[in-house]
Amino acid sequence: MLGMNAGGIGRRGFLRATSATAALFLLGRRASAEEGGDTVAKIKAAGKLRAGVAASAPYAFKDFKTGELIGTVIEVGKAAAKKIGVPLAVSEVGWDTIIAGLQADQYDVALAALFETPARQKVVDFVTIGQEGIAFLVRADNSKINSVDDLKASGVTIATVTGSGSEQMVKQNFASATIKSLISPTGGSGAPPEEVISGRVDAAQFDATLTLAYLKRFPGLKAVPADAFTNPLFPTAVGIAVHKGDAQLVAFLAGVVKEMQDSGELLQMRQKWSNPDILLGS
Repeated sequence: MLGMNAGGIGRRGFLRATSATAALFLLGRRASAEEGGDTVAKIKAAGKLRAGVAASAPYAFKDFKTGELIGTVIEVGKAAAKKIGVPLAVSEVGWDTIIAGLQADQYDVALAALFETPARQKVVDFVTIGQEGIAFLVRADNSKINSVDDLKASGVTIATVTGSGSEQMVKQNFASATIKSLISPTGGSGAPPEEVISGRVDAAQFDATLTLAYLKRFPGLKAVPADAFTNPLFPTAVGIAVHKGDAQLVAFLAGVVKEMQDSGELLQMRQKWSNPDILLGS
């Protein structure tokens, strides 16, 4: 089931999104040669690849048994660090500070499935790892909200995650709704479902790849749109981020991602960690 269409994008959509990585890799190599930068050598000299990680299952989350960070972007970071010959040094950060931390040089790469929104593209450079979309959780007994159009009505309250790309999408596309911005304990994956269950909001935004896991965990809720798992809203490229203008590191990381893409490893990991039993610690 998950192997067929994890996250609602599927193999073709996922590969289309990551195919741009190859072009980015070649362009980055030319640009880095012109600029004469050598970020990878600096990382090697420093003895570690510094990564800021914002939790967002299934891309980065803690194993329920070991407490270890796992997920697709973590594996990308480990693969990159191994190629350089240094360990991956992870700093867990919030979604509201991950971009600012990168700009402040607190780490070399922002390891998270960041929606590549226009606002973010102005301040950081991305290495695309796939494509994702969003959806909403609504109480199953709420007969007034059954469609996306119902969420656009005046008076509807939607919970979002502070500083997330999803929040930008919601604000842009649901202008009549009242937005409640929250720092989520579940990370950038979605606003707390408890906000909906308690009646404090009508809907809570979440990453559509978690549809099956959320509906299994919260049987009193429904997803809007109902087919969010296979047809999420606003499918958008997601990627890891580096300092703006760092073509050398972009080229290097794009090469790492391309190898994982070509081997099928990237898609396999994404499907594996979208499994509700893994996400819920069953």
